[in-house]
Amino acid sequence: MTESTQLPADFKLSRIELLHPVVISILRQMTPAEKFRLASRMHTQAREMLTHLLRSQHPEWDEEQLQKGVCRRLLGKDSIPA
Repeated sequence: MTESTQLPADFKLSRIELLHPVVISILRQMTPAEKFRLASRMHTQAREMLTHLLRSQHPEWDEEQLQKGVCRRLLGKDSIPA
């Protein structure tokens, strides 16, 4: 492993969720376009759920603050300026 691909010191293999064999079979049968659409829908749903969560936790935030909060949570707090 090169330095750029090293795992963090606190990485635990036991935290990785394994897929059920049926799910693996279904994913293998999907075209790349189908997998992309699925991933895109999952990302959209995650953003929507996170937006609702942050809106309920911070009702005083305006739309810009809310979107920054969503980005900070999805991309990592150090990726987005405060």
